[in-house]
Amino acid sequence: MEEKFKKLLQKLNNDDIYIIDKLSHIIAFIRPSDPKDIGATLEAMQYIINFFQKKDKVTAEISDAINLLLIESKISANITSLGILSRNGFRHELSERFYNKFLPNPPQKGDFGYIFATPFIKKMIIYG
Repeated sequence: MEEKFKKLLQKLNNDDIYIIDKLSHIIAFIRPSDPKDIGATLEAMQYIINFFQKKDKVTAEISDAINLLLIESKISANITSLGILSRNGFRHELSERFYNKFLPNPPQKGDFGYIFATPFIKKMIIYG
C-alpha cells in the first residue's frame, strides 16, 4: 500500500494534471480491486485522510482547486435537468429524459455532472 500511495503522490504533485484527473487518481487509489475486500479500501482512505490532514502546500492547492471547481460549476443546469426546478411539466420532462437516455448530450467541462462523471468512471486506474 505504501508503494501505491507514493505513486499517487507523484501524480498529485504534478502541476500539469487538471484537478478532475487528480480526483480520479484519488478515487482509483481508494477503489478496491475486489469489492469484497473492504479492509484495503479502509486502509487507502486512511492514507488519504492522513495526507489531507498534513495541510501542506500540495493538500492546500488540491483543496482550493476542488473548492474553486465546485464554485464555478454549473450546478443550476443540473438541478433543472433533473427536473427539480422544471417549469416544463411532466410530459415534456418525460420525453426529454427518454430522448437523452438514447442520445445523451456530451458532458461539458464546467458542468457539475462532468465533475462527478469523470472521477467515477467505470474503468479502474490501477496503481501498483
